[in-house]
Amino acid sequence: MISSGATCILAVLSIYFCSIQVYGSGEDQFYRFMGVSGDMNAICCCLLSVGFLFLGPVVESCQFSIKNLFKHIIGYRLTWPKLRNEIAAPITEEVVFRACVARAFLGQGCSLSTTLYGGPFLFCLAHVHHNISIARRQFNLTACLFQVSYTYIFGILSMYLLLRTGSLVGVILSHSFCNVIGFPEFSFVKFHSSRDNILAGIYILGIILFFCTLQPLTANFNSPFQ
Repeated sequence: MISSGATCILAVLSIYFCSIQVYGSGEDQFYRFMGVSGDMNAICCCLLSVGFLFLGPVVESCQFSIKNLFKHIIGYRLTWPKLRNEIAAPITEEVVFRACVARAFLGQGCSLSTTLYGGPFLFCLAHVHHNISIARRQFNLTACLFQVSYTYIFGILSMYLLLRTGSLVGVILSHSFCNVIGFPEFSFVKFHSSRDNILAGIYILGIILFFCTLQPLTANFNSPFQ
């Protein structure tokens, strides 16, 4: 975690000194330049978008019970692994692989499309060592390739939210939310009961809501990345 923090600081400083040469100095200007703002509308839209996508896993984890959901929230305890995976990792990864990478791509004259699809490739490469360890432990190349694909797709989503809303805070919180929920279990795939059918429907509903609302939810923001 220390090495990740050091990398994050070095990446931000590099972008900062480069931005001074082009845009001049000023902390407030640099914060906006990097997408650091307290725009609650942008933050809520990012979280709502990801919330729709993970609607199925959320319902699945609380077992169709609002009471269980509140139990999860109230009973949450911050342990060292959780601090690393649910707080430190989202902050460092989004600062480095979203904000800094987006700024580096755009600063070189790359288009928004190139930044959207090229930036997450670097994010994916940064997780190669983790994917290799999974493949060695499980001896399963399919699992490794799936993990790589999932990482890349998640990177595209995070980059899209950042480019559209310009809210690094919203993207960090969305990443943290996804890490808290974890990868979907898809426990309904056996379809042993009517509850499995309902859960499958909720998964599908969440995906439909996500795709139908992603563009309108992230529109009309004065993003510094566009």
